[in-house]
Amino acid sequence: MANKSLTFSGIFISIADKQIELKSFKDKLTQTSYSKTFQGTFYTFNLNFVDDFLKIYFTHGRPTPLPEEVINIDTLAPEENPRQKNQYEPKQNFALIDFRTGILWLNNIKKKNPLLEFLKKELDEKNIVVKDVFNETEFVEAIKSLDEIKFSAVPDLFSSTSTLTNEMSNEIYGYEASVGTFYLRYESKTVSQTLREKIKNLFINRQHLNGIMISGRDAKGLGMLFNSNVFSKKIQFNSVVDENEIFSQDMVFATLINAAKNEDF
Repeated sequence: MANKSLTFSGIFISIADKQIELKSFKDKLTQTSYSKTFQGTFYTFNLNFVDDFLKIYFTHGRPTPLPEEVINIDTLAPEENPRQKNQYEPKQNFALIDFRTGILWLNNIKKKNPLLEFLKKELDEKNIVVKDVFNETEFVEAIKSLDEIKFSAVPDLFSSTSTLTNEMSNEIYGYEASVGTFYLRYESKTVSQTLREKIKNLFINRQHLNGIMISGRDAKGLGMLFNSNVFSKKIQFNSVVDENEIFSQDMVFATLINAAKNEDF
C-alpha cells in the first residue's frame, strides 16, 4: 500500500487564559458526530475521547462548483459528472487535543478557524484562544539543529543590514533582479553559539527581509518552524493511504498519539 506524508502543527489552546480540562469537554461534547456550515463550506466532525486525548476527524467540502462533465482518464473523453447538486467530495482533516499539555495538533492549519468556531459553539465558550507554542526568544533557545533557512530581500536592503555583504548586493543588481532569495540547507546541522547569533540577527533585521523561513529540530528531534512570524512545533510522519489516497483514521491517530506522548512541553 502507498504512503503519504502528514505534518501536524502544535498550538496552545486555552479557555479564558486557563488550561483546558478534559471533564468540561466530555460534559459538553456529548455527541460523537456533528455537522456545521462555515462560510459556505460544509463540515462534519467526528469525536472520540481516548485517555487524555480528544481525537477529532473532520471533513469539509462544497457542492459547487459542479462541472457538467468529467474527463475519463482512460479514454480522455468527457462524460457526464455523476455528482449531484446536493453532494460534495469530502477532504480529510485530523486534529488531536492533548489535555495533559493543552496542545492542539492540527494537520491543516488553514482549518483552524472552522474548528475553533465549532468548539466555541458546542462548548458554549466564546473565549477560546490559540497561541503559537513559541515566542521568538524561546524558538532561538530551543532550536538545536537546522534543516533549512530561506529568506528574500530587495538588493538595496542587503547592504543596509549585517545579514549580507555589499558583494552579494552587487551580484543581485548585476542580474537585474528585483528580489533575491537565499536557500541555506543543512544536514541536521547542530546549532552552535555562533550560528545561534546569526539566527538572532535574522530576526533583528527581518523588517528588511521577506519570506523568512527557518526549519529545524529541538533536543528531542521534534520539528520546529518559523515562517512569516509564525512559530510552532511540528510532528511529521508517513501514513498508509488506500487506492483512492484516503488515510486510515485509526492509523493516523495511533501514530499521532504515540508521537504526542513522547513529547515534553
